[in-house]
Amino acid sequence: SDGSFKIEIPADTPISFATLDDLGRGFVVKRTHLWVRPGEEFTKCVGCHEARTTGEPLATNPNPIAASQPATDLGAGPASWTIIDYENDIGPIVEAKCASCHFTTYTATDTIPAPGNLDLSSILEEPEMGMGTFPRGYLNLSGEPMEGGANVVRPAFPRRSTLIDAVLGVDSRAAMGPHPDPAGPNALTPPEQELFNLWVLLGAQYQ
Repeated sequence: SDGSFKIEIPADTPISFATLDDLGRGFVVKRTHLWVRPGEEFTKCVGCHEARTTGEPLATNPNPIAASQPATDLGAGPASWTIIDYENDIGPIVEAKCASCHFTTYTATDTIPAPGNLDLSSILEEPEMGMGTFPRGYLNLSGEPMEGGANVVRPAFPRRSTLIDAVLGVDSRAAMGPHPDPAGPNALTPPEQELFNLWVLLGAQYQ
């Protein structure tokens, strides 16, 4: 009830964690990693979790309930890992269910922008940073938008990402419902919606 937790993890395994809302979106996200050596215990979180106006370090929860409970074994070894990236997980969904509508049309006299000015095609482009080539869809979602607009993904923050609003039909897109149309042939399945959400939560990595 006080929000504390106690976990057991494999040694030398970097971990991070997030507090999720009822839609599975992270609203408190730890963007750095922790790890322990064999047999090590980490029980001091003062530094981040302290009163910041008292002058001296003062733990805001010096006696967490979880400290008196058995640790939950996460069993977070490599065999239990699920890797989510654009190249192998998100990209195929975008290609199958999004790119058929979200593409830029070039004619002899005009350029017709993609719907929402969001080209999700698999055409390879080189970002300004000169770090190789990436599918236009990835760059426009989470990299360097080709059209110069704002990213629709805020890596590690699903609740601040327009993409997740659209996929779930919430917040800024609540009046429009989930996208693509749940009644249409390209509707995202619940596992696919969750995959988009987790991809953003984990940093929206390409690979």
